[in-house]
Amino acid sequence: MEVILEHEIPPGGKLYFGESAKIKREIECRASELFTQYGFLEILTPTFSYLEHQRNFTSRNLVRLSDESNQAISLRIDSTLDVMRILTKRLLRQTHHKKWFYIQPIFIYPTEEVYQIGIESIDNAEIQPIISLAQEFLSQCHIHPLWQLSNMNIPKLCSLYSSIPLDFFTKKDIPRIIESDVYLKDLLYIHSIDDLKHFMSKSPHFLLEELQKLLDVAESIESPNIIIAPLDYPSVPYYHHLFFRAFLDNRTLLSGGLYEMNGYKSSGFGIFTDEIIVNILKTRR
Repeated sequence: MEVILEHEIPPGGKLYFGESAKIKREIECRASELFTQYGFLEILTPTFSYLEHQRNFTSRNLVRLSDESNQAISLRIDSTLDVMRILTKRLLRQTHHKKWFYIQPIFIYPTEEVYQIGIESIDNAEIQPIISLAQEFLSQCHIHPLWQLSNMNIPKLCSLYSSIPLDFFTKKDIPRIIESDVYLKDLLYIHSIDDLKHFMSKSPHFLLEELQKLLDVAESIESPNIIIAPLDYPSVPYYHHLFFRAFLDNRTLLSGGLYEMNGYKSSGFGIFTDEIIVNILKTRR
């Protein structure tokens, strides 16, 4: 029988103290002040959720429990899903406000907790203002990451017109993507705005509209550190169009994009607080 020492915490649990706890509080206060300045209101959703409300995450590891009536429930595994469900099904009957932010953790089976900060802009399918807000937050944290931009409609169209499974893109099966069609290899090698423009001059016609949308967003961002990834296809189930992420030293600091949920075309992003703390601690040491 394995001995569990009194000071041990379960794998995936988070412990912040001293400087790291101070940094966490500073990050959360900075986010709260910034988002409030731009007209966002705060929302905190219940830690527990009925399992049927988490149906979009059947492939992910839910921490499952039961309530007093033996109804299946789980710990919160995604804040966007819960925020949008509660707002669109309940709170929008009482308020017409559509800009919200949250500061709360999610929980992943068996014992992983992930602190997050995020915003949801309901009924707003404009991505550029959302990216600008994400940039402003990271700038206030003195972090200057790489920004990766994608358009999920591009791999969807490639799958449709080249008759290949979308799984090739979701699983990032590079060899099979390259073997599928000649133009796909060219898409894989796109990394910069110039690469994208060059490809558009010879692109299959069915991709031009979505490539142009990707280019428009890339050119609207004021940053020298932009990476274009037209075939990237994130696994988050609700994102469906333009998508972005910020990363540094192989750590994803935040990600977001456009999505549609409960009849509302919306936009938002989530900040991975734990990764921000790691980054700030590294720069201070």
